[in-house]
Amino acid sequence: MSSSPTPRRRSALVQRAALKGAGDYIALVLLDGKLVFQYDSGSGPAIIVSNRTSQPSMVHHRSHRLAKEGSLVVNEGIAVKGISPGSSRGLNLQLPLYLGGVNDFIDIPRSLGIQKGFVGCITEVELNGEPFDLVTSAIGNSNVQECTDIAPCEKEPCENGATCLTISNSLYKCVCTEEYTGIHCETLVGPCLSAEPCENGGSCLPIGADAYQCMCPLGFSGLNCEKNVTLEDGAYFSGSGYLTLPKMTIPRRRGTSSDKEVLSFRFRTTDTDGLLLFQGAPEGEDGLRQDFIAISLKGGYIEFSYNLGSGPAEIVSRSRVNNGQEHTVVVSRMRKEGMLMIDDGAEILGESQGTLQMLNIQGNLYLGGAPDINLLTGSRFTEGAEVCINDLIVQVGDMDPVSVNFKDSAEGGVNVADCVV
Repeated sequence: MSSSPTPRRRSALVQRAALKGAGDYIALVLLDGKLVFQYDSGSGPAIIVSNRTSQPSMVHHRSHRLAKEGSLVVNEGIAVKGISPGSSRGLNLQLPLYLGGVNDFIDIPRSLGIQKGFVGCITEVELNGEPFDLVTSAIGNSNVQECTDIAPCEKEPCENGATCLTISNSLYKCVCTEEYTGIHCETLVGPCLSAEPCENGGSCLPIGADAYQCMCPLGFSGLNCEKNVTLEDGAYFSGSGYLTLPKMTIPRRRGTSSDKEVLSFRFRTTDTDGLLLFQGAPEGEDGLRQDFIAISLKGGYIEFSYNLGSGPAEIVSRSRVNNGQEHTVVVSRMRKEGMLMIDDGAEILGESQGTLQMLNIQGNLYLGGAPDINLLTGSRFTEGAEVCINDLIVQVGDMDPVSVNFKDSAEGGVNVADCVV
C-alpha cells in the first residue's frame, strides 16, 4: 500500500481496515508527526514507526506486509521493518478500507494511540502496486472535500508554540519562542548552540534545555572532549560509545565452517545490561535476521549469543559479573556448538538452532557498543555498557593466539576513554 498524504495536524488516523471493529486490523496513523504502520493478525500487533518526523507538507509512504513481516518507507528513505508476535500469519478483514478516519471511533484499538481523523489531503493511493481510484471505488464518505490549495499557515508548519506569519499564498515564516530555533522552530536552543562546548571535533547532543553530552571522536574523551586518550591500559566505555575494529580482527576463511574461533578478554563493570562485543551486519544496514556474534550483559550475567541464520544460540553465565571486580570471559564457537567460560570456571555449552553451520558476517567488530545500535543489531540490543575492556585475544583454527592492540588496530570510535587502573 502506498499513498501521499499532506498532513495538517501531527496526530491522526490516515488509513484503517478491520474485522468488524475488533480482532484483526491494519492501519496507518500519524502520531506526534511520525507515520506508524500497525497490523494485528490475531496474536498481537506489529508497530512500525517511521524514522523521520513528517513535516506538515507532502509525504509519500509505502507500507508492505507479508505474513508476519512488515515494512514502512517514508519519502524514499530507509525501510523500517517489524514483525508481529505469536504464530498467526493471515489477516481476516471484513470491514471496508477507511481513509482519513472511520465512522465509529469507539472501535479503534487502543494500541493505535489516536482518536482523531486526518485533516489534509490524501492522493496517489496504490494497493498491491495498482493505482486506486478514490472516486469510483468509494462506497461512502462523510465530510470529504476536494483537495485545494491551502494557505501555508493552515498546514500548521511551525512547532513548539511558534507563531506562523503568512507572507504570500505559498510562503510563510515561523516566529520562534526564545527556547527554539530553525525554519520550523524544531531545534531546541541550549548549550550546544549557544556555547559550542565540544572540542577536538566532538559533536554536541542536547539533553533537555540546559544539559548536553559531547560525542567525542577516537583519541579524545572528557566532558568536552578535552582529554587525550592513549588506550594503553584498555578501553573504557560509558554506555554511549563504541570502538571499531576491522572485520578481519577475527580472520575467518571463506567457505569453511570447520575452524574453531576462540575469543577472550578481561573486563570490569557494575552495569546490569549492555553490549560488550558485536559483529554482524555492515554499518548502516538493518541487522534483523542477519548472522551475528555477540557478548553482552543481561541482568548482570554474561550472555554469549550468535546466529548462523536458522535461530540463535544464547549461552548465559551461572553467576553475575557486575560486581566491579575484574573478570575474564572466554567464548568459543565451531559450527553450531558454542562455549562460555568465566574466570577459569566450568565450561557452559550451547548450540544454535536449525541446520545452518557457517557464520556469514560482513561488518566490523565493535567493543562497548555499536553505531546506531538498534538498527545494526536488529533491535536485539539497545544500549552499550559502562565497562572497561582490555587484553582482547583472538584465535581461529590452527593460528597462534593474537593479542589485539586497541591503539594500533582501531579504525574509529566514539566516547572511548582510557581505563583507570
